Amino acid sequence: RKGSDVLPVIPRDVMIVQDASASVSLQRIFQCRNAISTILTDHLQPSDRINLLAFNTTNSYAFGKTWMPATPQHIGKALQSTEQIRAGGNPAIFNAIQSVLEMPRDPARATLVFLLTDGVVTAGELKRDSEIIGEFSRLNAGRFSVFDLGISPKSDRYLLSMLSFCNRGGSAVLSPDRFRIPETFVSLYEKTRSPVLTDIQITFDSFSQAIMTPLTANNPHLHRPISLWGRVPADMENLYFRATGANRGKSYDMVYTLQLGSPVLGSGDAEIAADWARSRMYDLVAIYSKTRNVQCLREMKDISDRYDIPLPFGRRFNYSH
Repeated sequence: RKGSDVLPVIPRDVMIVQDASASVSLQRIFQCRNAISTILTDHLQPSDRINLLAFNTTNSYAFGKTWMPATPQHIGKALQSTEQIRAGGNPAIFNAIQSVLEMPRDPARATLVFLLTDGVVTAGELKRDSEIIGEFSRLNAGRFSVFDLGISPKSDRYLLSMLSFCNRGGSAVLSPDRFRIPETFVSLYEKTRSPVLTDIQITFDSFSQAIMTPLTANNPHLHRPISLWGRVPADMENLYFRATGANRGKSYDMVYTLQLGSPVLGSGDAEIAADWARSRMYDLVAIYSKTRNVQCLREMKDISDRYDIPLPFGRRFNYSH
């Protein structure tokens, strides 16, 4: 990337969304409170703005639908709000995360949403996980980066992973047990502390016939670079792509050239090909969750066979279509 004098770190708006439904045990609520308190006390930056949302069948915001500067006074109120979280009612995840989209968005700031949940859904406007993924991703359109923490080893990995993957958060993180929820959350959160571009878009020239993945790129951070994988015809010697994004409301446009040369067949890194295959299959899951196009499942099965890697969420889909 260009130097910090050109692309300085962007201030953040941080929303923490806590599942407070009866599906979450008292012990996990306690550990989630510890995790949120640690973030509020030790990991905020002076330029951050914050808010908290606890949800079950209803939504409860610490500060209403607005952002508050991370001053000692507002952090103290947020801590009080965290201590009041109690488990009860039915989980309505879609209603909660949809309401977050009503928060004001400042184009000069990076908006980060951290969802702590087990992924159980029994209430709300949408209950099927594929519908939640598809509709929320459509409404969000990449504006807010969503990072999911599964607070149980039995969390709905499909729902949480694809919500993150489709909304610039990468893959969800699952805590191995309730006692490690705080350290798992801190580890996830720390990867987002230095955003340098928002609204990133990557475009490859159509002539190259490149199949690039992921389709929705993550916004880059100082400690979390963008990773892209591509597949092109063997005779393609040069590849051009364009990256656009914003830093503090100012647009940036960068064009890159990759010189592929004429590599000898079989001389490459097989792990790169496997990484492309894994990421491409996640893209296909995302497309399938929105369109239910069975051709996506066929392509995933072909990729799995060709690269000898397991199918993601293998028991969920009928890949024999």
